[in-house]
Amino acid sequence: MEGLGEKFRKAREARNLTLEEAARMTKIRPAKLREIEAEDFSQFPSLAYAKGFLLIYGKFLNVDVSPYLEAFETSEQMTVDGYSYLQDNPAPAPRRTEVVRRPTESGKRSSLLPMVVGLVILFGGFALVRFLMDIQRI
Repeated sequence: MEGLGEKFRKAREARNLTLEEAARMTKIRPAKLREIEAEDFSQFPSLAYAKGFLLIYGKFLNVDVSPYLEAFETSEQMTVDGYSYLQDNPAPAPRRTEVVRRPTESGKRSSLLPMVVGLVILFGGFALVRFLMDIQRI
C-alpha cells in the first residue's frame, strides 16, 4: 500500500500547489503539512490533532484517508509523542466538592420587594404606552 504522505504529496503536486499554498488554503501550518507528507506524526500534540489534520488535508486533496485512520490507531510506526500516557494511565477520579451557600444578612432568602417593584414598573409602563396610543387615535 502506498504511503499516505506520498499520496498527499502526489495529489498536491498534481494540482500544482506548493506546501505554502496548500497551507494557506487549509489553514494548516506548512511545517505540519511537511510532517504529514513525511508521515512523521511525532510532533503533533495529540492523536486527535493528527487525525483532524489528516481528514482536513485529505478532503482538500480528495484523498480517501479512512483506511489509514484505522491503521493509525494500531500501527507502531505512526505514533504521536506523549500519546501513550493517555492509554497507559487511567483517568483520575473526580473530586467531590460540597457547595456551601452563604447566608444573606438577615439569614433569610432574598426579599421579594425588588421583584414586586419591577413588576409594578413593568405594568405601569405597559399601561402608559396603551394610554398614549389611545390618545393618538383620538
